[in-house]
Amino acid sequence: MNFKDFSNYCSNTRALIIGDIMLDRYVIGDVNRISPEAPVPVFLSQSSKHVLGGAGNVYNNLISLGVNATLISIIGEDSFGKQIQKILKIILLIQAGILIRSYSYLTLLIQINRLS
Repeated sequence: MNFKDFSNYCSNTRALIIGDIMLDRYVIGDVNRISPEAPVPVFLSQSSKHVLGGAGNVYNNLISLGVNATLISIIGEDSFGKQIQKILKIILLIQAGILIRSYSYLTLLIQINRLS
């Protein structure tokens, strides 16, 4: 199967994703010394970014392939939920059923990455 056939196959495919949207936070920085109190590295954060994880990541990947995907999930009415809504608007979410609840909990994954 060549790319053109694959692209046509994806554009004719429909998917329904039902699941938990997670928020993945990537923290980028550097370690330049070891703490004098304990033998642990001191990490200096330089930047961070948030991306969709869990069902949100699956949705984002399918959309990027051209699949006609629909996402159904529940998010909280907190700062993490607002961040997810902001990301979904950026990727031009077309079909979704996002229920916002004041008592929902969100899984936050934090990845700490060293520059070098």
